[in-house]
Amino acid sequence: MTPFFISWTAEHFCKVTEKILRAYQKEQKLHQSLLLRIADSTDPDILLFYLSCWTYQPYLDHTIEKELNCMIKETRHV
Repeated sequence: MTPFFISWTAEHFCKVTEKILRAYQKEQKLHQSLLLRIADSTDPDILLFYLSCWTYQPYLDHTIEKELNCMIKETRHV
């Protein structure tokens, strides 16, 4: 049998997975809130502000991206 991970323990994999999941859940809540606000707005300046908030993705920072890439490499899905 081929091991699922190269060097990580199952516990470490779970911790990283939970951290990534929490970040994406926060991002989803933000996007849901923005959708409600966009639906009620007609001011172009405010809509541009909401668009910039949408694309900025404050909860998906560099560390989340790095951990996700490490997870992919660790499970040999590269």
